[in-house]
Amino acid sequence: MPDLTDQTCPFCGPVKTNVIDSRPVDYRGVRAIRRRRVCPTCTHRFTTFELSEATINHGPTIEELLKEAKIDLLKTLASSI
Repeated sequence: MPDLTDQTCPFCGPVKTNVIDSRPVDYRGVRAIRRRRVCPTCTHRFTTFELSEATINHGPTIEELLKEAKIDLLKTLASSI
């Protein structure tokens, strides 16, 4: 995984940029950090959105699993009557 603190300038190349603003946002329905950056060499400004690995959904949530288990239990109970 790349080091997100060492972003390079997309305009002038491999120059480390400075963060001038950072705030949490909802980005495409996912919690992220929006960082406004400026290049110290060419002074261009640009925005990056950084997602933590914890916000990436890799499977069903606990609520979905509990809902499925509840439905299975109700089906079992209904079939035994």
